[in-house]
Amino acid sequence: LSGIAAASVSQTGTLGYIAGFPFPEVIRGINAFALGAQSVNPDVTVEVVWTNSDGDAAVENNAANVLIEAGADVLAAQQDSAATGEFAASNGVRWIGYGMNLSDAAPSAFLTATTWHWTGRYVQVINLVATGDYEPVSYWGGLADGVVALADLKGVSDELRGEIADERQRVEKGDLKIFEGPIVDQAGTERVADGNELSDDELRTMDWFVAGVIGSPRR
Repeated sequence: LSGIAAASVSQTGTLGYIAGFPFPEVIRGINAFALGAQSVNPDVTVEVVWTNSDGDAAVENNAANVLIEAGADVLAAQQDSAATGEFAASNGVRWIGYGMNLSDAAPSAFLTATTWHWTGRYVQVINLVATGDYEPVSYWGGLADGVVALADLKGVSDELRGEIADERQRVEKGDLKIFEGPIVDQAGTERVADGNELSDDELRTMDWFVAGVIGSPRR
């Protein structure tokens, strides 16, 4: 959803992604972002810079500068700070945050943020433990569970806001499968055939980038 937003407001067709450490969760998020962006503009590219940090302002600023010089006019940052947003604001580009809504830190740049909300799940587990009904299970919550959310969009048209809301409903209902084929990687190799979908185990071990992502999925 954030990829859709980014591609919809981008004038250059180049998006930047400032990522922390190269492991499957992060790689998966970059790929989902790229696929969303490509659903709007098939020619969009996503340039990735690794910081090997979750929140080093100086490193983030340097990464943001590299991406802006490469033509990126929207920066997504999988970081635990608002440094990218502040740098984006001072350079006239848009910013997508991660983990929490830090829009007040750089309101002129803020586009949206992917946010996590675990309270409901924690309360559910605690109540089950208290009544003796809890059984350990593998849990991977998403939009439909309220664990994942998209912060309010800023500086976009009502039309785009409505389109993204519609896409969110499709994801929640299971009508839109993010990693359903055909999907090819950076080398042009088909990773997911038409009509197939990556399994949870395959998503948990993802170590490759989809076509259109520029950069290496490794340090």
